[in-house]
Amino acid sequence: MRRVWFFLSCCLGLAALGWAEPLSYQREFELQLCPEGTKLAPPIRGDAEATMKLVRELFELAGPKIGCRFVESCYLLCLGDLRPYAAWNGFMTDPKPEDDEVIDRLNRFLVPRGYSLHLHKPKPGEKQGSFSLHSLEGLDKRTRETRLAWIPRYHRESGWPGYYQWKREIYKQLPNKGKYNFDKVEGVMLGYPDAAVEQFENLVWSDWPTTVDAYLPESRFYVCGLPIYSLRWQDAADPGLVALEGEWRKFLAAAWASPVHKALTHEETFTAARRQRAAEDSRPDTLPNGDTRYAESLRYGYTWRARQDSELDSDLERWLPGQVTELEKALAENSNLQEVAEGSGNSRVRSDHLWSWILRGSCLPDTPAGRLFETMHSKHPDVLLQLYRKQLNLKAEQMLRRAAGDDPGWDGQALAQMLDSAYCRSIFAQLADWEKQVVLKAARSRSGYEPIARLLQESPYAAR
Repeated sequence: MRRVWFFLSCCLGLAALGWAEPLSYQREFELQLCPEGTKLAPPIRGDAEATMKLVRELFELAGPKIGCRFVESCYLLCLGDLRPYAAWNGFMTDPKPEDDEVIDRLNRFLVPRGYSLHLHKPKPGEKQGSFSLHSLEGLDKRTRETRLAWIPRYHRESGWPGYYQWKREIYKQLPNKGKYNFDKVEGVMLGYPDAAVEQFENLVWSDWPTTVDAYLPESRFYVCGLPIYSLRWQDAADPGLVALEGEWRKFLAAAWASPVHKALTHEETFTAARRQRAAEDSRPDTLPNGDTRYAESLRYGYTWRARQDSELDSDLERWLPGQVTELEKALAENSNLQEVAEGSGNSRVRSDHLWSWILRGSCLPDTPAGRLFETMHSKHPDVLLQLYRKQLNLKAEQMLRRAAGDDPGWDGQALAQMLDSAYCRSIFAQLADWEKQVVLKAARSRSGYEPIARLLQESPYAAR
């Protein structure tokens, strides 16, 4: 059993500061609460039972409103010392002054144990506040396991002084001074694997099937922000990524199954707070069609329809190469993607996944997805053309509904890949005039993105 220690020596001067002093708003407040780096409680280091015991203590110390949030997957991974940072998760609608006091009380408990909470007040005119969580052992683990030379090593023994020194140092170590530096450092802090961090510039956003999600189904146990990151499809089998997925999944499953968690879920104060938390984090405009994706919605009897994910993920990407021959045979005989998906032997495969692979294959012929595209192209050209036209128009219409913003390449990348493919060039003349105009209008709206600007000068897209 993990013993919980509270090191009073880390809190010298606390009486003079006062119990309700808002330290959580002060810069580097942890240095005031625990200036000595070596005097920290022992780390948890992935012990799911010990993590849930800590969650139980935080629930009692904070009260139900804020305390019920520490069971969520983003926080659990951080409290279990498996990641340095948990963000984008603790949203609070219209936070009250008493919430500030709770955060400060929690920090006086957490900081000597190597954790801290940072409270982020709503911006003027907004009602949504949030708080993030930090783990010193999580940062120690991340920096000792990385193979990226530009990530400096952090040692937990250096405590909070070493933590802030590390934060100042990592930006100096970055090899390139590009626009994605913040995103890369954020990825390191969130515990993402090297492959996802290293290849961040090469990800294509806007729902394009060359970018996929990490497979972490256990993270959906509660309504919350998810510790799911994006990666290139070809990195799905990266050993570091596979190991991280396995570690996080095993830990979360053990935490949910622990006696401490099961006991907590039978307490009325906890379940009432979770019911309220789930309601606050569900946007009214999503309720009719029901994209909840969380087991918690079923436990509370919510009536909107839950939908399976249609996005590709690392688990499906690892499955595809071994099954591509069977899928080719099925596609050769049947153009109905849903029926092919249902006959694939994998209950997770949907028609959306098959179409995403075929779409990717139209741009990347020398891949497993490219083999599916070639089968569809040779056996069912009319069906493929209709599906592709629909996809091309959908992408164009989505872009026309949005301004280009500061980065026209954010959603311009996907359209550029489609327009640059041999298949799109070959069928463009078959589109109706109105379809061509919609596509070209969308392309011109992102002409600040160099690949699209180049394509607009090439056949068959030029001078229209």
